[in-house]
Amino acid sequence: MIKNKRGVFIGVVCVLATLMVLYFGSVHARAGEAKTVKIGTSLPLSISFGVNIAEGLQACVDKVNQEGGLKVGGERYLINMVIYDDKYRPDVGRAAIERLINADKVTAIVGTAASPVAYASLPVVQAAGVPMFASAWTEKLLDPKLRYVYTTTTARSADCFYSMIVREVEPKIKTAVLAAADHETGHICMEKATKYLKYNGTNILDTFYFPFRTKDNAPIATRMAAKNPDFFAMPGSGGSAESIGLALKAVADTGWRGPMFVTASPVIKDLYEICPAGQADILYVPLTDYTSLPKPPKLAMELREVFEQKYGYWREVGPFWTLPFWFFKASVEKAGSFEPDAIDQAMGKIGVISTPLGEAVMIKRPDKGIDRNIDALVAPTLAKVKGDKAVFVASWSVEDAVKEFENVVGFKGQWK
Repeated sequence: MIKNKRGVFIGVVCVLATLMVLYFGSVHARAGEAKTVKIGTSLPLSISFGVNIAEGLQACVDKVNQEGGLKVGGERYLINMVIYDDKYRPDVGRAAIERLINADKVTAIVGTAASPVAYASLPVVQAAGVPMFASAWTEKLLDPKLRYVYTTTTARSADCFYSMIVREVEPKIKTAVLAAADHETGHICMEKATKYLKYNGTNILDTFYFPFRTKDNAPIATRMAAKNPDFFAMPGSGGSAESIGLALKAVADTGWRGPMFVTASPVIKDLYEICPAGQADILYVPLTDYTSLPKPPKLAMELREVFEQKYGYWREVGPFWTLPFWFFKASVEKAGSFEPDAIDQAMGKIGVISTPLGEAVMIKRPDKGIDRNIDALVAPTLAKVKGDKAVFVASWSVEDAVKEFENVVGFKGQWK
């Protein structure tokens, strides 16, 4: 009996071993069947902002690859992401984009964030006919003459709504002062914030510009406080905990304690270490950590898990800037092709897509004379700093945002 049982045992082991070989061999074969598609971008890797975005993009690539890759035209493609340092300089960035296209043979540029680099690279991508999904805020990308260029930055369109949402949650706001950096993004955001606040019934007491990368925020804060507004906004500013921390300290020194808003949220834990307790608690910012929502998007939680496994920590700013990747994915899967013309047609048909930031959609820009889906819109979601966290306050849906475009700018029914 013992001998027979041993024989049965050995037979079972052999069968299991055979099945394992067949299984893992088939998995290997299936993995081997997946092709590879190469995408690339340039980012300012000399500053934390660029590094954070690079980490977010790499985590997105890992997540999709772990799930079998892109499904395009009945085939699967694993993604190879190539990232070069553009040092936030247009000449360096243009050279990096040329290398990506001519040497690395990328299918698309996905995630370039520095506006000077994106603009300087336009002749390169246009000559090559390579699609560009950019994070840059520059409105120079909104040109009806450009082909295959999409401004898929996270909040470039929605940024004009945040001050309006602050006013909704702070109903006592009647007056405002706006100050912005004296560069392209600052001027664009100042113009939009002023227009939308005035539409909402806010009296603008003063608007002014300050030198880019200024370290002395005292003159800014003093000029603002002298007007004693109900609300202080810095359109086009933010992203760096150091710069926002210095601004908050200067404001605190004046004794003014009204609500304040910056367009790009810094890493709140870093800001908390810079500002003494309570100084940052006047600050409203766009929400960047969508995993902190009462009902977070499923994709946000999944991406965070991949990010933490890869890097051993969580930096919410990086994933916040990954919208270009998700529009690239949605467009090629919808098109069933990596061909630029097929991608362009698909961008007009993908509709609302799921992202780590919730729902997003491509919109037309009738105010710019553009009748194709060229600009990204994410539902604006506002947070307020409390201690070392940014706490969710309020949000609008994508449909709400489109309606506000129609109310303030016009062109009813022409945005989608």
